Amino acid sequence: MSDDGDDIYVVPTLCPHCDLPRDHRGKHMYGSWTEGGVVHIGRKPITATVNVEAAAVAIKDLLQAFGVPESSHTDNTHNRSALAWEEMLAGYREDPADHLDVTFPAARDPGLVIVSGIKLQSMCAHHLLPFSGVATVAYRPSPGQQVVGLSKLARVITGYARRLQVQETIGYDTVNAIMDRLQPSGTAVVITASHDCMRLRGVREPGSVTTTMADAGLLQDHERALIQMAHSEHVRDL
Repeated sequence: MSDDGDDIYVVPTLCPHCDLPRDHRGKHMYGSWTEGGVVHIGRKPITATVNVEAAAVAIKDLLQAFGVPESSHTDNTHNRSALAWEEMLAGYREDPADHLDVTFPAARDPGLVIVSGIKLQSMCAHHLLPFSGVATVAYRPSPGQQVVGLSKLARVITGYARRLQVQETIGYDTVNAIMDRLQPSGTAVVITASHDCMRLRGVREPGSVTTTMADAGLLQDHERALIQMAHSEHVRDL
């Protein structure tokens, strides 16, 4: 990378252990990307664009297709809904992993870090219906590593959740982001959520909740137990 912070082009070498590209210092280029056969160091720019006006037209067509009559309550619903969807899908216009780029010095061995009780809201990719719940994010920095601000762990979860999602993928994406950016000894994400696609349609099980866990690296059994205990304290409120 140049002194002014701009990305540069390099010919990378591949790590013999994991086949990820490495820079000239031998460091894994987790953020590298290719275009036109050229490898770029850094993060690929987020290029998602939004056309709220087109979305509003599509929503108006949807309401008409289902025979929804216009009234004083619905005559501007298509515009309000389009703006709501713009907010709910804001995760497509950011790379949530970028929240992990700023780190701070810590004790020589920081130990296990757990942030639990993170409120999660997302939209089901299969039915366009919401699901919501709580998430727990944990990671174990290796001795001598720096740590990230606690709020950033919540921001990563929120960023991935503000997309059309399935619950398992939110945890998987968050774990991958933590491993790539922080390179800890291990990390885990536990999510428990209630899905409106099960509550309002199909099987219609309003009391059901779904718990998923994604993890990577090495976590000891007592650390996993502590993560599950911290998570369970917040599941009771669902």
